[in-house]
Amino acid sequence: MAAPGVTGTPAARPAMRDGGANDAVVLRGMSVRFVTDRGAVLALEDIDATIRRGSVTSLLGPSGSGKSTLLRVVADLIPPAAGSVVVLGQSAEEVRRARRLGVVFQDPALLPWRTALGNVKLPLEIGWHGRNPPENGDQRARNALELVGLGGRLNAYPHELSGGMRQRVAIARALVCEPAILLMDEPFGALDEITRDQLNVELLRIWRATGTTIMFVTHSIPEAIFLGQQVLMLRTNPGRLHGVFDVDLPEPRDLKVRETPAFTTIAAHLRRELEACWS
Repeated sequence: MAAPGVTGTPAARPAMRDGGANDAVVLRGMSVRFVTDRGAVLALEDIDATIRRGSVTSLLGPSGSGKSTLLRVVADLIPPAAGSVVVLGQSAEEVRRARRLGVVFQDPALLPWRTALGNVKLPLEIGWHGRNPPENGDQRARNALELVGLGGRLNAYPHELSGGMRQRVAIARALVCEPAILLMDEPFGALDEITRDQLNVELLRIWRATGTTIMFVTHSIPEAIFLGQQVLMLRTNPGRLHGVFDVDLPEPRDLKVRETPAFTTIAAHLRRELEACWS
C-alpha cells in the first residue's frame, strides 16, 4: 500500500508511447554497458521512464544504481547500449548541440582566474561551432547571477566565495543559456546541512521563476521529497527502475513542510522502498 501523499508506479514497463508535448525526457528500454579491462559491466538495464515538462524529478537509489549514469545519458555524455532516449522530442545529441541542456555537478569546477561574472559568461563564449552566440551575453550573465542571489558578487573570484556561493555560480552558469532542462548531479552533497537546506529553497525559487525541467540526483531522502514532484528510484546490480513515486505535497514548499506528518510518512515509505533496492 502506498503511503499517504505518495503514488507508486511499479517498475514494470509502462504502456509504450512516443514522447508527447508534456514530456521532457522519455526513456524506453534504455541500457548502458561499460567495457573495462575485466570485461563488460551492465550499468543500467531496460529503463523505462518519462519525465514531465516543467517538473522537478528526484533520482534516488543506492550507490552504484546508475543515477549519475542515467543523467549523463540524458545529457548526451554517455551513449546508451540499447533502447531509445528522446529529449524534448529530439535526440539527446540534438538537444545538447542546441544548448537546451544545462548541467550542474557536485564540484562547481569554476575557473580560478575568472570572476563570478566571467565564469557564468563562459558558455556564451565557446563551443558555438560557427553559430552566433546569444546577444547581450554580459547582461544575460548578470541576470543569471541575480537569479541565484549573487548580483552583488559579480566581480568576486572563486576563492573569495563560500562553497554555497560557488555552487550558486555553477547553477547560474548552467542557466545562462536558458536551458529547457537542468540536470543536477548531487550539487549540494558536499555542503553543510544549513547551506544545503538554503540552496534547496533557492532551487525551488529558481524553478518557479524559470519553469525549467529539473532532474536532480541525490542520496538524501528528505532532499528528494522536498524538491521533487516525483521520485524516480533505481535499484542495484545492475541499475534498474524500482519505481516512480509521485509526491503530493503543497506548493510552494518551504522548509516547514519537513516537519509535517505527511512529509514524515512519505519519508518512511520511501526508506522502506529504498531498502529493497539493494538486490
